[in-house]
Amino acid sequence: MIVGEYASKFNELMKYFPYYRNSENGEDIYAQFKNGLRADIHTMVSVFQLIDLLTLVSKCRIYEASAKGKQVEPKF
Repeated sequence: MIVGEYASKFNELMKYFPYYRNSENGEDIYAQFKNGLRADIHTMVSVFQLIDLLTLVSKCRIYEASAKGKQVEPKF
């Protein structure tokens, strides 16, 4: 599954978990998303000290495209 698909499915499924609906749980949502990434992407983004989900998703998309030899504009 590519990062974009994973991010869409992740957001879709989060609505079924009341704990994550609260905006105060941003770090938990971030950690949950990060822990579900493929091992190669997880290892790459772990070196960055990212603190928000949008930046994490953007960096993952850039890494994934780079690994395939493509260039991608970051989406924020």
